Formats: sequence, structure tokens, C-alpha cells
Amino acid sequence: MVTPGEPAGIGPDLLLMLAASGMEQPVVAIADPDLLGERARLLGLQVALSDACELDPHAPVPAGRLFVRAAPLVRPVSP
Repeated sequence: MVTPGEPAGIGPDLLLMLAASGMEQPVVAIADPDLLGERARLLGLQVALSDACELDPHAPVPAGRLFVRAAPLVRPVSP
């Protein structure tokens, strides 16, 4: 599990870029899925967000997939 840090910072961008490029091991982001989806759109990244409950730790992780444990933001942020 990983938190991307400051929601308005570069952490969400880096996490999405990592997911888009492919990872050998599954990563679960503890973050607001709406924030990640919007940031992926802003960056032009094709990343599918899946609920962390769907994670099969034994299955390969396809490039462009990020598992998320939802932690909704209290108010909107701008990068």
C-alpha cells in the first residue's frame, strides 16, 4: 500500500505514471479515486482504477491498472 502524499502535489502524477508503465507487483493506492481519475485525464494517461477488494495477489498486473483503497478528499484540490 502507498499513499501518494499531498493531493495537489506531484505524488499522484508519479503513482499514475508508474501504473501506466507497468509494475511487477500489485500496488494499492490509498487515495481519492476521483482525484486519481481526473489527474490521469489531465496527464493523458490510460490508467484503469480498480477497487482494492478486487486484487488477486497471485495474478499478474497488466500495465495501466492501479488498485485503489478509497480515501475521499474533504474538498477539491488543484494540481
